[in-house]
Amino acid sequence: MLSEKQLRSMRATVNQALPQTAVVLSSSQARDAVNTLTTTWTPGESYACLVLSANSPEERREGGKPQSVTLWNVRLPYDTPVTVRHRLRIDGADYEILATDHGKSYKTALDCTCRRLD
Repeated sequence: MLSEKQLRSMRATVNQALPQTAVVLSSSQARDAVNTLTTTWTPGESYACLVLSANSPEERREGGKPQSVTLWNVRLPYDTPVTVRHRLRIDGADYEILATDHGKSYKTALDCTCRRLD
């Protein structure tokens, strides 16, 4: 079992290896003049991060058509307050968070599986 001191040390080491910056985007919804529901993504806090390709392109169905999609793994500090309801903006590109690894034991970082939005 890791002590709290060991875990803090490991987290500090991981944080030093996060060279990029992610801005957390939060959504809000409103109806426009013709009663269409629109979603607005508002920038919030910034966190250090690292973006890695999670896999080779995989085929997914989007809009009823097969699409080749590359998934990305975005590593953030362990206590970053994000969920699948947020997006991340990194180097001008937006990423939809598809999953996070919240709840794992001895968490030294938060890994998010994301899809880059073009």
